[in-house]
Amino acid sequence: MSKLQKKLDEDFKKYFKERETEAVSALKMVRSEIKNREIEKGEELTDKEVLKILKDQVKSRKDSIEQFKKANRNDLITKEEKEIRIIQKYLPEEMPEAEIEKIVKAVIKQTKAQSKADIGKVMPLAMQETKGRADGALVKEIVLKNLN
Repeated sequence: MSKLQKKLDEDFKKYFKERETEAVSALKMVRSEIKNREIEKGEELTDKEVLKILKDQVKSRKDSIEQFKKANRNDLITKEEKEIRIIQKYLPEEMPEAEIEKIVKAVIKQTKAQSKADIGKVMPLAMQETKGRADGALVKEIVLKNLN
């Protein structure tokens, strides 16, 4: 079992005893997804794979928030936002935009990209450089801004 997975399990038990229903709910979903992936893979997951699941869970909740905004369901938006904050405690700190911008500019210079048509050259290298510490949508937005 990975370190991160142990931490999730310990915190789940703690929140369960403390009757923190939102935290229990959020971690229950994460733990369930981890177990499903382990069954599919046939072995325990690495910390990197667990981090991917956590990021997917946050992304899923952000997508849900967008749908709830359209349906004017503020109660559900609040619930999802709380769960996002709980899950984000287990993710590495996001890279600041200024740092992403520096990386993107360096990659653009390195690849000699000049227009939006070159995004395919820039994005993979930029994502590799940010090493999972930046949201892909934000990186893409910065790349597009700098390719104009």
